[in-house]
Amino acid sequence: SHCLGEAALLRGLTGGKASQQALREMPHRQMYMLSYWSWLWNRSASLRVKTFGAKRVVQGDVVCLDTEMRGTGDRLMDVKVVSAEEARKLTYNILDVVLPLLGRAVNLTVPENAVGEALHAWIDEEGMRDAISAPNT
Repeated sequence: SHCLGEAALLRGLTGGKASQQALREMPHRQMYMLSYWSWLWNRSASLRVKTFGAKRVVQGDVVCLDTEMRGTGDRLMDVKVVSAEEARKLTYNILDVVLPLLGRAVNLTVPENAVGEALHAWIDEEGMRDAISAPNT
């Protein structure tokens, strides 16, 4: 009785179900979605460093301007996309750069550069566009 989730997913996929539907029918699907979102974040971070390096902010990066802790323990970030002028003037430090961790976020800010384009492509390739904003469905 090991790998029940994986077996359910494979049964769904080999039975002709779309990946989103097969995921919905998995036991413990929330855990798998969190893993998927983390995998996308790691893939995005690797691409960011490979493409732009890890020393300076570039146009299209998302930077954190401020964070606020909520009573629930959740952290609310105020973020913005870096303009060409801000990147040129070195307005932000590389330590200000953040990448989105997909999931329940309603107003998710995605980089507007090669990293954001790749993230959208990966999600579309996997047929997971609807899973981004609806993890519990």
